Amino acid sequence: MYFFRPPFIPKDKHDDLAVDILAQTEAEIWLPFAHELLEWLQDRNWPVAPLIAEVLKEELPQLEKEIAHILQTEDGHWKYDLLMLFGPDWPPSWRQMLAPLVFRPSRLDWEAEVDQIASEIYFDPFDMEEVQGLSWRPMEEGHPLAEKLQERFSTELLASQEEPKNWPKWRGRLQFELAKELGLDILVHYH
Repeated sequence: MYFFRPPFIPKDKHDDLAVDILAQTEAEIWLPFAHELLEWLQDRNWPVAPLIAEVLKEELPQLEKEIAHILQTEDGHWKYDLLMLFGPDWPPSWRQMLAPLVFRPSRLDWEAEVDQIASEIYFDPFDMEEVQGLSWRPMEEGHPLAEKLQERFSTELLASQEEPKNWPKWRGRLQFELAKELGLDILVHYH
């Protein structure tokens, strides 16, 4: 906690002046306040969010600790927005940071579709190409299919020492197989 608000930390979601000051401030000065700045990315629709993200991208490797902490919280929407804002610039060395979100998403992460955006960053774009435009999601909250998928992830995927060649396609095929096995309908979204 600090006794004064640095001028580069917005007072509200429309505080463009603070973002202008942030853009002109040396990273060494604002880095100790990185967590407070990352809090402004909790909703990427806030006018200051994309502007702050642009400034933070320049020093993204130095934000590893703060971002890893956010990815371990229960705020699925913050994680989703963070991944949307930083996804194209995600350092390859941070790939393993996404593994829990991809392979063992919590119910909150799953509901916020964090697993899907994390998969797009985690997997090589070549692997994603085959299933681009399709996403498979159970129709309703608490769907038994989600429980079966989690169970199958634990037994099959995590027990294997090698990653499936095309995990999103494997997951989609598995969902359809399990849905048929359970006598359930699932919703297919075409983008």
